[in-house]
Amino acid sequence: MSRTIVTVHGIRTYGRWQRRLEALLASDAGSDVTVYHYEYGVLTLFSFLVPFLRLLAVSRFHGELAALFEHRSSDQINIVAHSFGTYLVAEARSSELTRTRRRGSARSSSPALPSCPRPTLLNSSSMPTAARG
Repeated sequence: MSRTIVTVHGIRTYGRWQRRLEALLASDAGSDVTVYHYEYGVLTLFSFLVPFLRLLAVSRFHGELAALFEHRSSDQINIVAHSFGTYLVAEARSSELTRTRRRGSARSSSPALPSCPRPTLLNSSSMPTAARG
């Protein structure tokens, strides 16, 4: 099974963990994984505090994620996010659900995200030692 892993970092960081995760996944010789790092640069505290600027960040992420789903060749897409990255993922999904409810059966010009199963949370004891650091 081919998989795509999308990583999304937090605010005020460039997400060095994303590269470490990719290296761990690459070292697993039996996996067919493509890693896509969503990078939005460093989000300033000011940008974080202003609702419009947060919404702009969500909108940009939603567009990238929708395009990834639309053009995917993987059997499965998984998202790994930290801090504000988790916020982006949740808000993108929430805005998609709201849009779907509003338009009913009408088509929208923006690509839709497919329905996703409920996320599974992992505790650190189920992760490889190198990934916990």
